[in-house]
Amino acid sequence: MKTSVVFTVVSALIAKIASADSCWSQDLGYPCCQSTVDVRYTDKDGLWGVENGNWCGIINSQAIEQNQQNQDQDQNQQNQQNQGQDQNQQNQNQGQDQNQQNQQNQGQDQNQQNQQDQNQQNQNQSQDQNQQNQNQGQDQNQQNQQDQNQQNQQDQNQQNQQDQNQQNQNQGQDQNQQNQNQGQDQNQQNQQNQGQDQNQNQQNQQNQQNQNQNQGQDQNQQNQQNQQNQQNQNQGQDQNQQDQQNQQNDQNQQSQQDKNQQNQNQNQGQDQNQQNQQNQQNDQNQQNQNQDDTTVAAPSGTQFVHSGNPFVGHEFFINPYYTAEVDAAIAQISNSELAAKAEKMKEYSNAIWLDSLKNMNDWLEKNLKGALAQQTSSGKTVLTVFVVYDLPGRDCHALASNGELLANESDMERYKSEYIDIIEGHLKTYNSQPVVLIIEPDSLANMVTNIESTPACADSQKYYFDGHAYLIQKFGVLKHVAMYLDIGHAFWLGWDDNREKASKVYSEVIASGAPGEVRGFADNVANYTPWEDPSLSRGPETEWNPCPDEKRYLEAMYQDFTAAGIKSVYFVSDTSRNGKKTDRKHPGEWCNQTGVGIGARPQASPISGMEYLDAFYWVKPLGESDGTSDESAERYDGYCGHETAMKPAPEAGQWFQAHFEEGIKNANPPL
Repeated sequence: MKTSVVFTVVSALIAKIASADSCWSQDLGYPCCQSTVDVRYTDKDGLWGVENGNWCGIINSQAIEQNQQNQDQDQNQQNQQNQGQDQNQQNQNQGQDQNQQNQQNQGQDQNQQNQQDQNQQNQNQSQDQNQQNQNQGQDQNQQNQQDQNQQNQQDQNQQNQQDQNQQNQNQGQDQNQQNQNQGQDQNQQNQQNQGQDQNQNQQNQQNQQNQNQNQGQDQNQQNQQNQQNQQNQNQGQDQNQQDQQNQQNDQNQQSQQDKNQQNQNQNQGQDQNQQNQQNQQNDQNQQNQNQDDTTVAAPSGTQFVHSGNPFVGHEFFINPYYTAEVDAAIAQISNSELAAKAEKMKEYSNAIWLDSLKNMNDWLEKNLKGALAQQTSSGKTVLTVFVVYDLPGRDCHALASNGELLANESDMERYKSEYIDIIEGHLKTYNSQPVVLIIEPDSLANMVTNIESTPACADSQKYYFDGHAYLIQKFGVLKHVAMYLDIGHAFWLGWDDNREKASKVYSEVIASGAPGEVRGFADNVANYTPWEDPSLSRGPETEWNPCPDEKRYLEAMYQDFTAAGIKSVYFVSDTSRNGKKTDRKHPGEWCNQTGVGIGARPQASPISGMEYLDAFYWVKPLGESDGTSDESAERYDGYCGHETAMKPAPEAGQWFQAHFEEGIKNANPPL
């Protein structure tokens, strides 16, 4: 993504450093430059250069003067334009903050009442939903809620369940544990299975002792030992004699009525084994599926309601368009090892970008339908992630990804009626499945840093704020939809003053969308900043940024946003392209970086101790270009021609085969 770094050189500071006779940088732990006069960075201590790959202080006054004259003309002009902007921004913000605070105070009591009413309504609907699920016999909800905390083990749990089922088929040894887990739900299922599988009576008697354990009989411990002995000693032998002995023991301890009930339980348990082998009992299939971490899907047409982390407890929908792109890419790969890595990319979910009116109309309902069909077929809830990305004046500080709508009133009305309203209508129709929306990447971050320096951003300010207020009001009241506002990345808003401004901007935007609610924020969308980089710290190399990686950035943002009074502060971090640290020369480089690598796989609650981190997720699909490197193109952005940008590159959003292959080759963890 984009960042604007302003360097201010104070003439008095230059004079002071130029006249210095001593090696001033030694006091800071850096040597003085021996030959270089190339000024790479300036701060309050002096002028910095680089020799042999290390920072050094420049003390030669003539060299400083010569270097200053040779500064790029565009940089000088930028420096002149930016002088005094901080004071102007402060004055402007003070006036705006006072006006907005007055407005916020006037509506605060009403907002609080609305929030209370909304919370009460959510509670009532949740209770109604729970009652309905109970009436329908879906008693797995409590277990599913507990299992949600183990979502980051979901894939392994599913494999373990399959392995367990296979073991049950081959050895019949784990029937006891299965019956214990089924609890009261077995009783209802057992009633449905009365009279079934009469040919299995002989084996029903064999496992009679398992049922004694479920009923809590006095002989529970003895029966368990008898069953274990039977499994360990009598496998493959004639079971009739042991069955008769077990049945006699049971008859000494319980009434005929208890025995009948246990026969029913055993029938159900044996049905499960037969179903695992023959896959003929649909009811048992559903029961097995509900024993993993995934939330049981509500009946078609029943309202789904997010509760807690929106990424927990669901299957992730696989983007079919991206799967087709990967298939086409594999056809161009001759290296079999690399092709195998590419095949694995189709196993992971990424976001579907609604980045134009056409793409929204082509892809939104189509993929909602696909997710619903998958949900209905599997009986598990299926989460789909969309990126809402078509504001008027979109991406005001860049050229490569400008949108189709201009920053004017007529296009603002089109954004509302032809884009947001259409999305709202489809979301209301498909309300029985979970949805996550990533909202307008780059937009609000530009409002924090680039209003004064970029006229296009100043022109777009009204439409960015109005557009966010409108969509939050529309989407934020839908109970099956969770929204995350984009917050740029660590080397955009990571500095202290930028985070302070961001806290004000995002607080005001969220309040303007009431009664709609926002779940949290998305960081590093389509960017390359590593999740964690211990080699970096606050210093010249990071331009004194206290948040030189995404982990430290989110830790700071969580504190700042919480202190600003934002009620729901949770994060989704895009890890689609930050698995390998790229040599970006400057950390603000954002276009098609060489050395890219796929990062952490999509996963809910990925970091222990960071409960406010909802998920790692691939928001930007690897292989889709950031922008063209063709200098003659209308949408050419200079960043895409920089030294570290891979070339030649196609237009933004088009497939970039070389970048895709680089990303899977450098994947971390490896594919």
